[in-house]
Amino acid sequence: MKPNVLEDIWKKVNKTSTCWEWTGMIRNKKSHYGAIKINCKTYAVHRIAWELSYGKIPNGMDVLHHCDNPICCNPLHLFLGTDKDNVIDRVSKNRSGRMYGETNHAHKLTREQVKMIKALNWLGYENKELALIYDISATNISYICNEIKWKGV
Repeated sequence: MKPNVLEDIWKKVNKTSTCWEWTGMIRNKKSHYGAIKINCKTYAVHRIAWELSYGKIPNGMDVLHHCDNPICCNPLHLFLGTDKDNVIDRVSKNRSGRMYGETNHAHKLTREQVKMIKALNWLGYENKELALIYDISATNISYICNEIKWKGV
């Protein structure tokens, strides 16, 4: 990478808090990691911050966050680890469980709507009809009614 590109990277980092937060592009909505495109290739900003501060990342190693803030680029908050280390870190911080129902930030239904879907299904409404009413797939209606999803509601 060219030196001016590296200077541009630090210009997009807000160093006013404990975490140095990336203010540029985010890789995707699911991961929330900071990213930058250089020569048509996308790089994770926290990995670049590590390399700028400590040198090349050894093969097979990930750059992990002590702070659990995916947009943090503070080298003091970063550490190297394997995929296994990453899983152990995630589990030890209670970040490994999947979130279901209304605790999932991407949920489309409330508990009351799920109860109504089950009641309407019991009354004979077809999954396709309910899918149109609630703007979800007929497969998801089936999962709800068979308690594959939203168990115990």
